[in-house]
Amino acid sequence: MSKKDEMDEILKEVNKKYNLKYINENFSEPAIGSIESIEGIVDEFYISIKKDGRDYVIILNVDIRKMKDKDMMFLNSEKIDMALKQEKIEKLFKRLKKYVEKFKSANFTENYIELEIGESAKDIQQAIDISLKFLKKEGIKSKCALCGKDDSPIEYTIIIKAIGKDGYHLCDSCTKRKEIELRRKKETVKEKKLLGFLGSLLGGLVGGIFWLLTLIFNLNLLLKAFTLILIPLGVIYGFLKLGKMVNKSGITLICISSIMSVWFYRLLFILIAGKLNFTKAGYIILDNNMIIISVICFILSIIGGYLAAVESSTDYIIKRFGRDNNTLFVSSNSKEAENSKEILDIKIPASLIDNFEMTEKDKERMIRNIEKIKLEGLPFHLAMPVSISESKAVIPNKEAIIKRAAAMQMTGVVSELYNEFGENAQENINQVLEMFNQKYGIKEILTDEEKKYLEKYTDDEIVQTNFNWRYECPPVLLWSLSLKELTDLNTICDFRKTIEYFMENDLETLMNKAKLRSKDEIMDMLDYLYRLNWSAVELRIRPENHNNKKFPYDESIIHFRRLALEWLVQPEKSIEDVEAEIHT
Repeated sequence: MSKKDEMDEILKEVNKKYNLKYINENFSEPAIGSIESIEGIVDEFYISIKKDGRDYVIILNVDIRKMKDKDMMFLNSEKIDMALKQEKIEKLFKRLKKYVEKFKSANFTENYIELEIGESAKDIQQAIDISLKFLKKEGIKSKCALCGKDDSPIEYTIIIKAIGKDGYHLCDSCTKRKEIELRRKKETVKEKKLLGFLGSLLGGLVGGIFWLLTLIFNLNLLLKAFTLILIPLGVIYGFLKLGKMVNKSGITLICISSIMSVWFYRLLFILIAGKLNFTKAGYIILDNNMIIISVICFILSIIGGYLAAVESSTDYIIKRFGRDNNTLFVSSNSKEAENSKEILDIKIPASLIDNFEMTEKDKERMIRNIEKIKLEGLPFHLAMPVSISESKAVIPNKEAIIKRAAAMQMTGVVSELYNEFGENAQENINQVLEMFNQKYGIKEILTDEEKKYLEKYTDDEIVQTNFNWRYECPPVLLWSLSLKELTDLNTICDFRKTIEYFMENDLETLMNKAKLRSKDEIMDMLDYLYRLNWSAVELRIRPENHNNKKFPYDESIIHFRRLALEWLVQPEKSIEDVEAEIHT
């Protein structure tokens, strides 16, 4: 074993007590470096301990919503209930601060606790033991760090985006949702060079004006230097604000904008000082101080631009490990995924395939779609059965389909309102809900998750992204009613046109227009998308097995079209339950 692969001494000492799995991942990107941690299960709690510089970060999965408290049993307010539970967790943190000498800090969400401890194996062990004793006493369970559920296998998962890198114990569903969220952000957020350059010029105004004032009034050197630094900072901020992100070309434009701003305000100062004498202003070119100032601004712009590029980057890596430390899943837009050789299938929960039998129609459908995918030059799995047998599939009536489509369209609109107005969106949301309800009577069919989403703003990126991507589902349900044709698998639906369609019609009108497609046609489409979904994952996680062939379609579109069809054949389930059970 090479020195770089040897376990950190403190982690090694801690692990003598807990016997956890050792993870040591080195990444090629300088901003990421490496991740060294130990992870596993201690007393039925998912736990990881990561080396972070000179400190160590402990992450414990908890679901404090399940905390026992006899004083809370009569409380109806979820907000008060959660506040009281958080107060109890704060007592744990105070206890840690009192008894753990090198305790640094503590944070918690609904589903995990994060503790930062200094360089001491004894203190790390003490912090873990105190925490576990407290959590077990309170009857708290350990589940997925994001959703707080244990409906699908939970494994250690490294998530890297921008300059952040963390490891969590996540369920399969949350891993997939996180991957979809990051991939969609990667596909949709692009650098807007022209707007960014305009924003950079506007951003340089504040620092430029202050710097101009220090020159006019000949203030001290420290103030001049401070206001000068504000120019490239403002330029970078302005570029990010309007340009959304910074790439290499963006760094170049930031440098140009900074230099232009400095010389413009210097020229303006000389014009003012020379009472707008343009001839006298010409000596600016010969000013040695300006050359030094320009070099300083150029260097600051390069450094700041690079940091902004890293911070605004939509690049990501997700790496998931099994109990025996084999790599279960890698998703990345970088070469990290290509460099990983030991990639296995994500396991399908046994509950989804027990007592599963395919009919003759299922087998024929499976063969037809495999041939279709084979003709497209995509990988396929000969032994992969249909996702649901025709004998189990039940297609709902036209009214139920239209209401479900309208409900999902409405929550998509709500996601846009949340993105634009945040916590102040409630009035607009109520208006949208009433409009859709008057036309389609959707209130009665909303799921618990949808109701919760409508009632209260959340800054949870996974929740927001998931509801936003559900825009892809209503067109599929309208297709099943022969009301709309689907776009190709690379074209995101025109949600504005879909909204207009719903607003121009109502439940009765659409029921009269609708003609439900045959069960065979719906099942054929579902099975085709199911197999395409598998092909996409196969090409993404095993590129070396397929000559680095690129998947020709948008994987997110396939996922959400498939989600709509999976619900369509098992409408007794909520859309959330259907999504949680989707596997490839």
